Amino acid sequence: MPNTIDLYNPKQMTEALLESLPVRRFLTSTFFGEQVHDTKSFQIDIWKGSRRLAPVVHPKLKGKVVDREKFRTLEFTPPYLKPKKVTEADHVLARVPGEIVYTSAGANTPAERAAILLGQDMADLDESIQRRIEVMASEALFFGQVTVKGDGVDTIVDYDFEATHTPTLTGAALWTATTSKVLKNLRDWKRLISKDSGVTATDVILGQDAAAAFMENEELLKQLNNWNLNIGSVNPQEMGEGVTFLGRLTAVGLNIWTYDEWYVDDSTGNELPMVPVDKCLVISRSIRATVHYGVIQDIGATVYASRAFVKSWVEEDPAARFLMVQSAPLPVVHQVNALVVATVI
Repeated sequence: MPNTIDLYNPKQMTEALLESLPVRRFLTSTFFGEQVHDTKSFQIDIWKGSRRLAPVVHPKLKGKVVDREKFRTLEFTPPYLKPKKVTEADHVLARVPGEIVYTSAGANTPAERAAILLGQDMADLDESIQRRIEVMASEALFFGQVTVKGDGVDTIVDYDFEATHTPTLTGAALWTATTSKVLKNLRDWKRLISKDSGVTATDVILGQDAAAAFMENEELLKQLNNWNLNIGSVNPQEMGEGVTFLGRLTAVGLNIWTYDEWYVDDSTGNELPMVPVDKCLVISRSIRATVHYGVIQDIGATVYASRAFVKSWVEEDPAARFLMVQSAPLPVVHQVNALVVATVI
């Protein structure tokens, strides 16, 4: 007799989930790595080197002792995500989306509908987790902190960005002003990143309104149209997944992007942009940033150190099957000086 596969086996469901393709994740997939822990909290050592020179000493004198560089240790506890869905008899007795209306040889059986709903629900729950991670990554990059608020949880994880790396333009410096200096701003911010972190900025991510101001900036367009000096080009290209490549400024060695994606805010129910409309993020692709996953806190977990864990159970009266996905993610910016996030309009 051939072996049958239990569709609701937690191990099989978790493996299928980890193999599924995620939703739009431009920020996390471009700038963040991943690390899975087997503890609820984790520690990170923050070390910032200096550009001091080796001491000059006469060859017949003793070597000179230099001080060790100091570091600080930060502890993080990632938020715990537990979205779940319930399947009742009414759900498997009614047709699923796309199924023929009338009962016939081509219609699905209740068991087949249950399997279809399982796949759809598992994908939907995982997408909600991936979208939450992308929102947290956006908050970390554009605001220097992640707000963790929900049932029994209300805290802020602050990455302590320096004020020099979060400038706010005003008056004549705003990109909407005819007196603005877009190219100089980008050059100065890239130089600041190189000075403070030792890495070279590679990309600029613009919010919707900041991108419009960039594309319509008279001073920048005048510089781009200078036939005697090739400082770059603006040639928008749709890259898919909500990402648009606006062009490359060769004068400062930066690629310019926009990212059109939205999410529904928990507290207001309003749809908000993933990238704040007035922000300009200058960042290096070699930045040290990681999505850390805490341990799965479920006695039924087959692997506790995992990105996600799926479980399903039945309650007899009233009869219902529950499906839940658990994950404990937190995007962390380890190298806060490897980016500049500016308010430009």
